Amino acid sequence: MSYVKVVVRALAIVGAAAFTVAACQAPKPPVLVSPGEPGVGCPVGAGVTLVTSCDMHGWTFGTSGTSRFVSGPPTPPEGLGSVELAPGGAISTNRFAGLRLVDIADLQYSFSLPSDPGGGEAPVLTLAVDDDGNGTPDGEIVITPDPGGVLIGQWQRWDSLAEVEAYAATHANATVADVSSGSVRLSAGPGWPAGFVGHVDAFTINGQVFDFDVV
Repeated sequence: MSYVKVVVRALAIVGAAAFTVAACQAPKPPVLVSPGEPGVGCPVGAGVTLVTSCDMHGWTFGTSGTSRFVSGPPTPPEGLGSVELAPGGAISTNRFAGLRLVDIADLQYSFSLPSDPGGGEAPVLTLAVDDDGNGTPDGEIVITPDPGGVLIGQWQRWDSLAEVEAYAATHANATVADVSSGSVRLSAGPGWPAGFVGHVDAFTINGQVFDFDVV
């Protein structure tokens, strides 16, 4: 089967609107977690996983571009910080490998752009997919926010479920692929304007929220 990339555009759900980089501090008690798991002094709600430089919970930064945990920008949908992405930067995970696309009932993420670099770009969500269960990625669903709906200086939540449902409708056996570098990725394109800076937070799948935050 030939490798296919499907590019789709998501619709925005508008949210609310000097960043400092935090170094990893001494280990803290486990916080947050899925409902039913133990948590100590959780600063966030049930069903939220706190992803920081001290414990990334299976998320990793890309090897090119710039991606890092920062505080702000005001006011993140979860916690006090976010992941900052410059051109080529990415944060990804392989923890959802094997999840059937038809079983995804909720998929969204939030992003903020402090300024407009002039290209209309915004952080992109990419899912590597395995159409036939043979363990080899067969393509990618690349969900690109519509430039016409991007607002500068405030957080926006981007619901990506409809695009995944549309793909699953014609690929009933498709799953999230198993990719060591990360089958689910939030990124900024390597060819984007040099002045681009974007922030992402609150990636959500099937009700589980991942709070990218400082420590």
